[in-house]
This record gives sequence, C-alpha cells and structure tokens, in this order.
Amino acid sequence: MHAYLDLRAISEIPGECLHASGPFMAACGGNTGNLLFRHALKGLVDLSAFEAMTYAELGRALAEGKVYGSILISAANWIGASEQREGQCKARADLILKAGLPVVVVGLGAQAPLQHGDLKLGPETLRFMAILSEHSKWISVRDEFTAKLFERNGFRNVIVTGCPSNFIRMGEPLEEVIGRRAHALGSLKPKAMSVAFSEISTGHPLSQKVLAKTLRDLREVSDSQYVSQSSALIRFFFNEEESLPDVYLAAAAGAGMKREAVVELLRKKVRYFSSVPEWIGWLGRFHLVVGMRIHGAMAGIQAGIPSILIAHDSRTKGLGEVMGIPMITPEEYVSGRSGGLARLAGLIQRDIAGYSAKRNQLRQAMETVLFTGTGYKPAIGVATVA
Repeated sequence: MHAYLDLRAISEIPGECLHASGPFMAACGGNTGNLLFRHALKGLVDLSAFEAMTYAELGRALAEGKVYGSILISAANWIGASEQREGQCKARADLILKAGLPVVVVGLGAQAPLQHGDLKLGPETLRFMAILSEHSKWISVRDEFTAKLFERNGFRNVIVTGCPSNFIRMGEPLEEVIGRRAHALGSLKPKAMSVAFSEISTGHPLSQKVLAKTLRDLREVSDSQYVSQSSALIRFFFNEEESLPDVYLAAAAGAGMKREAVVELLRKKVRYFSSVPEWIGWLGRFHLVVGMRIHGAMAGIQAGIPSILIAHDSRTKGLGEVMGIPMITPEEYVSGRSGGLARLAGLIQRDIAGYSAKRNQLRQAMETVLFTGTGYKPAIGVATVA
C-alpha cells in the first residue's frame, strides 16, 4: 500500500459539502481548479493500491505504526517567497523526513509576478526542495521557470511535465478540433458567440481593468457565463451575502456600470463547478473560453473548445508556454491590441498548432516520473506513450 497525499475531493466535491460555501471551498482546497489536475492524475495512475489521505492523517498513521511503500504527492504552486509558503514548506519537509519513504511528486510549481525574473527563496523552502530531491528519483515540475529555479539551487533531478490536467482526453485530436472550430469563429459576430469567461486573478496590476472589460463583454454577449474557481465570489454565489468584493465594484465603475447592475449581471452569469466531468462537458456547448485562470483555459481545451489564457504571472505564462496553450498578456487584452472576440479566435487557431506534439512529449516525461522504479501501474485502460 502506498500513501497518496491529496484532498478528499479528487474529481468532484461530495454532496454533503454542497450546501454552503465553507464546506464547498474546504473540499476543493480553496480553488475548484485543484479538482482538474487531481482528476487527471487519477486517469494516469492505478490508485487501487493507494490510501488517499491528508498530511495530518499520514502523520497519525505513521505514529500508529502503519507501513507504506512510498508517498505520491499531488502538488501545486508551492514554491514561493512568502511567509505562508515558508510555513507550508516546513510542514511538508518535516513529514517527508518523518516518513523516511520514497516520494513521487507530480506537478510542483513556483509562482512569481511576471516582472520578477527570479525568486529569493527562504530557508524552509530551500530545505523542502533539498529533502524532496533526496527522497525522489525524479521531481515533476510544471514549467521551465520552476525547473531552472531548482537547478540554480543545486537540485537537478527535475523533469518538466506541465500540469496533469493536460492529459485528461488523451488519444483525441484536440489540436485539430480546436483549430477547425477557431477558424469557423472568424465569420461570427461577437454577439452571436457563446463565451465562457474564466474568473480573473487579482495578482496583476491590470487585473481590475481585465475585469472591467470582462464585465462589459458579459453584458454585451447574451450567451455568456463567468466561471469562478476561487473563494472570491463563493458566498455571493451561495446567497450567503449580497455584497461583492471591492475589486468587482471598482471594475464595475470602470465599465460604466452601477452597483445594482453588476450584482444583477453576476447573479445570472456566475457559475461554480463541483465536478470535473460536468465542468468539461458543460464547456462543450461554447464557442470560446477566455480568462486569467490556467485551469479555466485547460478545461476548455480538454473540452475541445477554442480557449485562450490571459497570462498574468510566471506560473500561468510558464505553463502556457510548456503546454502550447494560446496566450495573450493582460496589456494586450485590455488595450484591445488582441482585437475583439473574433480576433481572439484567430490567435487561438495560430497558436494551437504544435499542441499535440508538445502534449505527447510531456506525457512521456510524466510517465518517466510516475513509472520509473516506483512500482506504480498505469490506470486501467490507459496505454503509455511509446
């Protein structure tokens, strides 16, 4: 038996957590995008020989004398320069040392603003990286930025794999389907499109202006929805409060909308998803997906829908480059240099070329991490890449 450190909600949030915002967010780790790459990992590895548990549960199991063969860790953007990251890295490193087991970590990433070329890491983060390197044959990292950060600090057993969410619909010609659909969008007027906008991220100086433009488009495109992932609007969504976050009110003013109008608009347009299959299946009816969330764009791509990422930090930009996701900058989106919605479709058609080749290469890298000397087995019915 192996230990699998993950959330309890892997592909969907359990029914008992759907009645209120607190349990809903706790079940998905504070962002529904987490469900997407966890769902994907389940499709790569046969988890029948694993016991899924939290860090606290593994600590208690080890104290009780339970024995595991290894620890599989579903990671996220854990490498950063904040005090919060330092505390979290210390706790993870302490547990790995206590367990003394081989570790297989998947999808680890570093995050920094785009204007920062590097990160000044704290001692606990560096210690975590060192311990992880010592206990892992290979470390799956999301992008080149993260790989170079590890290498500059002397840790070289890293392989760039992108995000596991890239491998949800393997064997399907997504590049071909998306390119064909993007080409067809060139003849549509914006008001005739159906568009799913991903939630903004507040980590960029232009986030508020991106949101203002998004609100205008939501108002003007009748068949449009706003897919939220974070906790920012969750209490509003569950009707637990009527007020909106300040960034939404400020963006509404920038969009020339009164408070009452934006509240009414978002009541109609905001969606959260508790199930990955439902999320991807629902996106299949749209012409276009656009927004600042990497997993929002990836959900659209896995649905075979023309999707474009507004890359706002090192993590989203790095993942977009590695996986071949069509991207624009917040500056391009806000200034209109990217053109209207139909113009975005043209950019997607151009940039999606090469996606399949990159995905196959990344899949090989991911399988190297998962199946080299680990004893793990591929998920039933999933063929490995030759």
